[in-house]
Amino acid sequence: MLKIMEKEIIKIQIALFFKNVFVGNFEEISLNVKEKFGPSKGTQLLNVPSLAPEDIPRLILNYDNYSVQFSKNRFDIFLNDVELAKEKILVISQILSDRFEINFGRIGFVKTFFSSNTDYPRGLIIPEKIEGLKISELNIRINIEKKFLDFNCNDIQSVANGKVTKDVEKITKNGLIITRDINTMNDDLMKNVFTKEQVIELLGLFDLEADKLIV
Repeated sequence: MLKIMEKEIIKIQIALFFKNVFVGNFEEISLNVKEKFGPSKGTQLLNVPSLAPEDIPRLILNYDNYSVQFSKNRFDIFLNDVELAKEKILVISQILSDRFEINFGRIGFVKTFFSSNTDYPRGLIIPEKIEGLKISELNIRINIEKKFLDFNCNDIQSVANGKVTKDVEKITKNGLIITRDINTMNDDLMKNVFTKEQVIELLGLFDLEADKLIV
């Protein structure tokens, strides 16, 4: 079973969604974040048309071990270390709430793995249904509803064929891309109120849950 099978983390993405659309200056956000974290390795202030979707990034800050993206309705952090993410999220959320009056109503946590066991998805299908078929690709997505700290959440697992390339060896491996996506419900965005402590605790719970597979 894949639940006990070896798998490696490809990336972690964490998003905090704003209750209201941000209409301020993204350059000011950039300056405030750099005041806390220091100069970035790369800064992109994107010239996005005003009518473009709200979730398209307007500001991207790249650092050694993580990157942060800001759009009109959310900010995302990309990295491989949940503890580092908690540290940075605390600072960024404080900046956004204190200096820009941004409040958060939804949290998303996505952890992506790679596994070389390509037989796993077939074990979830009734054998008689696929017998004799020359299947070259099989995608599976499962979503169940759960509560974490009494917040309504989606607990999603997706499995698809994919490949990874090691940066050092430049060797490409075929296998499975397993995505664990755990998030508070979009329908609850306006009613949810998160304390800093709840944000950090939820991220810890989501991380532990993401390491387990639903099936």
